[in-house]
Amino acid sequence: MEEEGIQVTVKDYFKPTEWIDNIKGIDEAVIYRHRTLSDYIKAFNRNGFLLTDMNEPVPTKEQMKQSPRIEWLSKIPMYLFIELENK
Repeated sequence: MEEEGIQVTVKDYFKPTEWIDNIKGIDEAVIYRHRTLSDYIKAFNRNGFLLTDMNEPVPTKEQMKQSPRIEWLSKIPMYLFIELENK
């Protein structure tokens, strides 16, 4: 099920960018930042961290039943959990 009017836009995955846009239900605009996974990993390495775990959680079927929006968002990773260790 697609929620009408919602789009996920990254014109060029390999070109990091920022833009300002609104989120439905929030009065103030927010800053969106697109970065590649390589950008994150290289930043961690430059700053003395070692990646020990990474997870892109997916909503459960029960959570998706609670909201059409959650079901729609289950098609793309909305969160990235990263576990780091000091080298």
